[in-house]
Amino acid sequence: MFLQSILPKNAFLLTVVVILTRFSAGNAVLASDVLTGRVLSDVSREPIPGANIQLVGQTTGTMSDDYGNYSLLVEKLPVDLTVTHIAFQPRQIHIVLGGTHDIRLKPNVLSGQDILVTANRAISGQTPIAFTEIGVEDIKDNYNHQDVPMVLRESPGVYAYSDAGNGVGYTYVTIRGFKQDRIGVMLNGIPLNDPEAHAVYWVDHGDILASSGGIQIQRGVGNALYGAATFGGSINMVTEVQDLPAGVAVKTGYGNYLQSGPELSLPSLKMSMSYAGDAMVMGTPVAMYARISRLNSEGYRSGSGTGQYSGHLAMEWNSPKSSTRIEGFIGDEVTHFAWDGIAPAYGFDLTDRNDRRYNFYADPDYNGGLRAANKDVFQQWILSLKHIRQMGSGYLGTTIYHVDGNGYYEQYKGEDGADDLPDFLGLYHLLTVSGADTLTRAEIIRRKWLDNGYSGVISQYTINWGKLTSATGFDYRDYAAHHFGQVHEGLSAGISQIHDVTYYNDRTKKQSYTGFQHLVYQVTGNLSSLLNLRLHGHRYNMDQGVLGAFDGSHDFKLKYDFLDWQAGINYQITPKIASYMSVATSQREPSDGDIFSHDDPDTPPAVIIQSDSKYATALVDAEKLWDYEAGLNWHFAQFAFDFNMYWMDFKNELVPVDFRYSSGSDQILHANAEGTIHRGIEISARYNLSNRLIFSGNTTLSDSYFKSFQGDSLGWGGFGGIADYSGRKIPGSPAVMANLKLKGQFGWGDVWLSSQSVGKQYIDFMNREDAAIQGFTVLNCGARYQVPFFQSNQVVISLWLNNLTDKLYETFGYNYFNAPDERIDVYWPAATRNWFGEISVRF
Repeated sequence: MFLQSILPKNAFLLTVVVILTRFSAGNAVLASDVLTGRVLSDVSREPIPGANIQLVGQTTGTMSDDYGNYSLLVEKLPVDLTVTHIAFQPRQIHIVLGGTHDIRLKPNVLSGQDILVTANRAISGQTPIAFTEIGVEDIKDNYNHQDVPMVLRESPGVYAYSDAGNGVGYTYVTIRGFKQDRIGVMLNGIPLNDPEAHAVYWVDHGDILASSGGIQIQRGVGNALYGAATFGGSINMVTEVQDLPAGVAVKTGYGNYLQSGPELSLPSLKMSMSYAGDAMVMGTPVAMYARISRLNSEGYRSGSGTGQYSGHLAMEWNSPKSSTRIEGFIGDEVTHFAWDGIAPAYGFDLTDRNDRRYNFYADPDYNGGLRAANKDVFQQWILSLKHIRQMGSGYLGTTIYHVDGNGYYEQYKGEDGADDLPDFLGLYHLLTVSGADTLTRAEIIRRKWLDNGYSGVISQYTINWGKLTSATGFDYRDYAAHHFGQVHEGLSAGISQIHDVTYYNDRTKKQSYTGFQHLVYQVTGNLSSLLNLRLHGHRYNMDQGVLGAFDGSHDFKLKYDFLDWQAGINYQITPKIASYMSVATSQREPSDGDIFSHDDPDTPPAVIIQSDSKYATALVDAEKLWDYEAGLNWHFAQFAFDFNMYWMDFKNELVPVDFRYSSGSDQILHANAEGTIHRGIEISARYNLSNRLIFSGNTTLSDSYFKSFQGDSLGWGGFGGIADYSGRKIPGSPAVMANLKLKGQFGWGDVWLSSQSVGKQYIDFMNREDAAIQGFTVLNCGARYQVPFFQSNQVVISLWLNNLTDKLYETFGYNYFNAPDERIDVYWPAATRNWFGEISVRF
């Protein structure tokens, strides 16, 4: 009816416009021809900016813009063109017909980055998905010492926060309302998501952005063909070796608070030293990079500080037909956690600058008189060997890697009372300890250990056959983990002699595989199509040791196999304007926490073990997403505008354990929400006000809600009664987010002012208005100054000022019930006004 109502009224006007357009185009062709298209890398298919396109034997020519686009007016056809770029081999082409012609150049030497781009990175004008590139200069503006999520928060659809309040320690990121266990994260193409928990622990990767070559954020299923299944999006980080400025760099930073009211001194420190340069090894030039860093922050909330040590070592050597990189990262951290938020019901006032910093885990009244007993201690290594080689007319890239971690959570635990004490002693395997039978109260320090690691190989072969680009590959990961808990120390008289008593012990293994096919076909000069196929699966084995309260009944094996696909088209309306649409699926197996608890003997795993089958049947279903995307991009030299719409139909979303319940005579476990919807509009723009001033911003309007979901009304595992949450908004998903930034670029340095606005967030499934986090807007600014009077050395002074207006606001919340009529709302506060300064000297 809508089309019928508008077509008759506008048919005549539409016809006139079409005729005039064709007439104008026809007249233009009579006089001359316009050649348009893009200049692309023959290896990665990424655009090449700054390529020279010139008519052979003439002075007429042009240059490709930042997106690889070119436009050249010629008097007559055919013509011969010479295309050159300093990093690529020159090429001469003969063009007979006018219109759109993409030009591909071969690199002078292969770069290690070319290994990564085809299978898991999006390419402008070719990949029909929504994505954002965070360049090196943007990272410099936003990064000083905080964790990676805080650098990403100016991107469309991205929300980041931390429990410590200041963006260091335990930090979290969501994309389109999906938490980080449903976001794929890669470092130089290596999957970083924990194979069991699916999450990424950013605190293990301190100062990882020091040598960054950029970050690409893909929203939705995206183009990630291996690694963790992606729902909300993916984060692809790459580090540089070959193109880093040569020399020794020393960076020293210090920051503190400038809040109104009571003085607050919680300093943050940063020290790092790095070297980048070339060396001749057996007659071959080798690019080298080495860095060591120390980061320390006292946090914002009481006792929520973190200390991090990290290192990065890399070597890369390239030739016209091959590239090899050897690389290693290490991260070592001690973080005092602040998982529990601030509860006004317990007398804390979030508008009081002292109350809002309260941390239960640093309160000696509830931690045996100790202030620093609760902490996370962990170390992680990442080692990799990457090699790419030209084979025939294609390129074979292979990455071999190993990720290894070891550490523990240390926590105070205490219990008394005739009813609860025996269970407490039984859980911690202390009933048989001499003196335990005389206790009236038991206090201990426990450690929950994790010794895990995974090795993997990624390989892909990329080839261009005229209009068709193909990437075929596989990924295999082998994961093993040892989970065990120990009573590290007995604090109570009677058990003070105990030390490192093990009370649970299990081992898990997981093998994951992926086979993928990526195809891009240039249908016409303006139209390209994409097809991705991904076959992936997992084999999971849980082996629980018989110990104390654990009887070994948690042993089981699980098997998952999935086939996912993506199809889309990209249409180049003009050399500067492109449109796209796509549909994709993604499926994910449950995490270990969705199935069982390593340290809870009373809760059986959510599986059915069958004697006639090697594998158990999980009582929780795998999740599946249907992702529909459509967008439009305008990319001009002075102005850029991106518009994207998405509709994501999420099936079988796993719900928190406490909200699950069983029903029916066969006690069916209700652990999945039948359907949830994530839909929205994402808009971003950039405008160069002048050669020195750039204005940019983005807005996300989203609507995330439960289409069909029933769960426990109080979060008591079925004991609070069953509530229907269908139609309710998903907690932690702001409906409105906006970012603005004004940056000035001058000969002596840069200055910038930015704002972040976040709309209202519900903190519970019932969407209670009196508990919701109200919207907020935060202003930040910064400056970077290059000291001019140092001739041989480069000295740069940088300053960041965060939360300019010293606003009091909260970033995350949840609630729980002590009784049906006693609801406790809990919030994580954000840091007040603070600053950080850094001096960088390069020799």
